This record gives sequence, structure tokens and C-alpha cells, in this order.
Amino acid sequence: MKLLVKSLKLSNFKGIKDYRLMFNSTETKLYGANGTGKTTVADAFFFIFTGTDSQGAQAKEWVQTLDEENNKVHKVDHEAEVIIELDGDVMTLTRKVSEKWVKPRGQKEEVLDESLKYDHYVDGALYQPKQFEKFLLDTVFGGKFTANEFVLLSNPVAFCNLPWKEQRDILYKVCGSATDEEVIATEERFNFLTEALRHKDVETLKTALRKSIKDTKDEIKGIEAVIKDRKNSLIQEYTRQDVEVEKAAKEEHIKSLQDKLNAENGKYQELREKQKAILEIEALRDKAKREYYEEQCKETNAAKSKLVELEHDLSLVVSKKDTSIKRKSDMEQENIIIENRLNELRKAWKENADLNLSEDDKVCVYCGNEITGDKLQELIDNLHKKKKSVEERLLAESNKLKTTANENSKIILENEKIFKDREEEETEIKKQIEACKEIISLGADIKLFNESEFVAEIEALQQEINSFKAEDNSEIKEQIDLANKDLQMVAIKLSKCDTYDKAVKDIAAKEIELKEKQHSLADVEVQLMNVEDFVTTKVKMLEEKVNSCFENVQFKLFKQNLKGNWEETCTALAKASNGSLVDVKSSIANTALRVQAGIEIINALQKHFDYYCPVFVDNRESVTELPGVEGQLVSFIVSENDKELRVE
Repeated sequence: MKLLVKSLKLSNFKGIKDYRLMFNSTETKLYGANGTGKTTVADAFFFIFTGTDSQGAQAKEWVQTLDEENNKVHKVDHEAEVIIELDGDVMTLTRKVSEKWVKPRGQKEEVLDESLKYDHYVDGALYQPKQFEKFLLDTVFGGKFTANEFVLLSNPVAFCNLPWKEQRDILYKVCGSATDEEVIATEERFNFLTEALRHKDVETLKTALRKSIKDTKDEIKGIEAVIKDRKNSLIQEYTRQDVEVEKAAKEEHIKSLQDKLNAENGKYQELREKQKAILEIEALRDKAKREYYEEQCKETNAAKSKLVELEHDLSLVVSKKDTSIKRKSDMEQENIIIENRLNELRKAWKENADLNLSEDDKVCVYCGNEITGDKLQELIDNLHKKKKSVEERLLAESNKLKTTANENSKIILENEKIFKDREEEETEIKKQIEACKEIISLGADIKLFNESEFVAEIEALQQEINSFKAEDNSEIKEQIDLANKDLQMVAIKLSKCDTYDKAVKDIAAKEIELKEKQHSLADVEVQLMNVEDFVTTKVKMLEEKVNSCFENVQFKLFKQNLKGNWEETCTALAKASNGSLVDVKSSIANTALRVQAGIEIINALQKHFDYYCPVFVDNRESVTELPGVEGQLVSFIVSENDKELRVE
């Protein structure tokens, strides 16, 4: 797309009362002394397309005309109109700013409102603010960029005046960025970063690797200290072979003493066997006695168990019988109460049936005259209605009471039957109880168990035990105790050998762990080196990709801090006359260098968006040579001899 400016018209705009500027199709030069309105022309152009001046200030701060005493001129409209040609289509765009005057309630004169009124026109048709902005975005800008980005395509100094982060984002958008995947693909040693950078950025990874290196070095120092301490404290008092020989000799001596003792203990074993036999005979006797008495008492015990069950059943039957008596009595009592209430209802029924109008009821309480005719009939009808209502109420209550009485009578009959059945059941249970008691009383006389055979065997064995004569084995036992104590000392020596062997194994394990940690440290250090090389490679790729879009302008996208880490930045550098690169925003860069760099940046932006629009160059008198542009070029040139604007 190509945007050509045909003309620009100003009315009461920043001090210019009425002015029209016709633009050439290639370059338009505007001459004038300082203060003649060159900047106002640029402000008007950008105001129409962006709503701000060439410096990005809102209209309220600068658009209104000032008088000779620097006061605002009121009640005049401030208007800027531009005729453009967009790919052959000519259109007129207008922005107008007006003051708002309101008349407060209760006041005679209007007062100035603090806000301004903005009107927008396309080919003379009024557009709402949002509608006008959408027209600019969709039609004029072709949906390619925003109003803020349009300024970057028209003003050579606008891009470098942006914050560096915004500059960087735009460069990546125009020139492309280098992704981590692209950098990883450059060298095989970067492949591990595909997974490592999945959930963290490079700086976080580097921090984690540095911490891992520090922690591993600390662990290595700790392991080395442990190995040194254990080697210094390693003492071998005995060899395991000597101690094992000594242990075997001690155990053989103890075995020979134990054999002597066992020979003496054989006699004791016979004694223990006889004592065991006595215990077995006593157990057989007790079992036989238990089985004898169980058989003798079998019928009696069954009767006792049955008696317990019968007594429990009897208590349940008596309880049910008592409950039925109480339930029957309660229902009978309730029926007596119901019958009394029914008598009261019968009496009330008769009284209601006998109710008629008295002579006094037929006399008016207000005039004292006798009531006759319709009024008398009305009194009679009301009395009948009242009597009927009472009859219905008495009948309903009576029926309800009779129903309850009938139900109670049924319950009385049911409980009479229950009482009779439980009484018969009680008689039967009592008979069974008496039978059980008779069986229990007959079982009281039981013959004693005959244990004479068991007693004879036990007494014979006991006589043999009593005739046993014990031998004195104390000397052999004392020798065994001394030999066991010697063996305990040998065990202590073996324990020291075990401690020594364990220490040797621990040292060997620590040395293996030390080697593993050293290998791990080397691996992490290589990883960190590869990450740093990855960052350096990405820095070079990004700067090469961005700078390949420019000829005389180069961008520094990274800088190294004091720790050697890369930090993001964005600094535009332009080639000075001596060939060196100069920071465009530094004091070393002159106006010409800044403008030339700005136009080269504009050319790259216009090419990226495929959108060519006018470029406004201020202080053109300071720039002898300009890079070529695809669109129009509008130059503002300071000329002290031109007291009014002059166009070439």
C-alpha cells in the first residue's frame, strides 16, 4: 500500500488561522524561520492520523490558539484537514476540536467546561470517535499496524525515542527472532537444553547450575575431610587370623569341660524323666476324674440349663399378661369417659332441638316495636341455620366418639384373649420348672471317683526320686564360667577387627562417592559452559538476524555485566563519517547521523509492513545527504530570511 498526501489545511490550529499546503508527489520542502509554523504542520499531520502531535502529546495540551498575551482564544474551532491518495483512492480526513460551553442551573451566563469536544469526518461525513479510529485502522492503515506504529513509519526520530524494550520487540517483529530451538540445532552439544529449557529460562538454568556446582564442591570438601579423619583414626590392634585361632582354642576347651558336665548331667536327666512321668500321670488322673464327673452330672447340668431358660420364658409371659391387663383396663376406662361425653352430647342435642324464638327476641331493641313480616322470617331462618350448624357439630363429634369406642372394644376383646393365652402358657411353664427342679434334687448324691491306681504309680516314682544322690559339679561349672569369660574377651577382639574392616570399607565407599561427585561436578561444569556458549551463540544469531536488515545502522541487543552475564538491551548504532559506530542517542551523534539512521529504520519498517507513507524530516538544513525513500519526503528547513512558510 502507498499513502500520498495531496494537501493539508489548517484552521485556527496552534496559532495558524488559515493555511493550506500542497504536497509534491516526491519531496516537499518547507522553508521558514523559527516560529513560523513548520512544526505545526507536522503536528497537524500526526494529529489527524493519531490524535496527538509529533511528540505524542494529547491535543488538549497544545491545539488551542493563543493570543498575544499567551491566553487561549475561546469559542473558535480548531481544525486540521488532509487530502490523501491511498493506492489511487482519494479521500479527505478531518479532525476538529471545539470548546464546551455549558450554562449551570441558576446562572445567567455560560461557563467553559474543562473537557473538549472532538469531531471526526471522512469525506465530509461525521464519524463517531471509535468509528473514525476503526476507519483509520482498517482502511487507511490496511489493518497492518496501529496509529502509534504509523508514527514510526513517518517520523525518523520516533523509533529511537521509544523505550529500549519496545524498540527490541519491534525489531524482532520486523526482522525475526532466534528461537531456542534454532540455536540448539546449531550444535549437538546444545541438545540437552531442549528438555532443560522446557520449564525455565536460560538465566534460571544458569543459576541452578551454578548452585549445583557450589553445592557439589562443598560436598566434595566434606567427603575429603571425612576420608582424612577416618584414615587418621584407623588403628589395627590384632589380625583377624590370630583372633580366629585363639577363638577356636577357647571353644575346644569349653567343649571338653561341657562333655564332662554332660556325663554327670545324664543322671540328672533320668531324674527329670521320672519327674516328668509323675506330671503326666497326674494329668491323666485329672482328665479321668473330669470325664467321670461330667458323665455323672450330665443330666443334672442339662436340667439346670433348661431351668434358666424356663424361668426367663416365665418372666416374659408374666410381663405380657400384665401388659394385656393394663391395656384392657385403659380401654375400658376410656370407653366410660366416651359414654359420659355422649350423654352430654345427647343432652345438648335435645336442648338445641327445643330452642325457639322468645317473645323478647321478636321485639326491636332500638324502637321497642314488635318485629313482623320479612324481618321476623329472617330471624326464624337465622335461628334454624344456627340450630342446624350445632346439630352438624354435635353429630360429627358423636360419630367420632362412637368410632373410637368401637375400636377400644376390639382392643379390650383382643387383650382378654391375650391374657387367657398367656395364663395357660404360664401354667405349662411352671409345670416344666417343677420337673427340672426334681431332676436337679435327685442328682445331688454322686459317687466319688476312684484314683487309687494313679496314686500307687505316683508314689512308686516318688520313692525312686527320693533315693537319688546328687554329685558335686561346682568345680567343672566354675572352669566353664572362666573359659566363657575368656571367650568374651576374644569376642571383643573380633568386634575391634569388625570395626577396623568396616572403617576400611567406609573409606573405600567414600572414595567411590568422591569420584562420582568429581565426575558429576565435571559434567555440570561442562553443562554450564555449554549454556554460556548457547547464550553467546543466541546473542550473535539475534544481532546478525536483526542487523542483516540494515546497512548503515547496527543494533546492540545484549551487553555483558560485571559478572560476565549477558543482559538484554537495545541500542541503535550508526556509522559516523570516520567509519566508527556511534550510539544514535548519545551526544556524539549529530542531527544528520540521527536522521539518516532514522530513515534507514523507517525504510525497514515500511518494507516489512508493505506500506509506504510520507516521511517528515525536521532540521533538514543540517542533513546534506539522505537515504532514499519509497514514499513522499517532507523536509522542514530553517531559513531565517523566510518570515512566512515557503514551499518548494
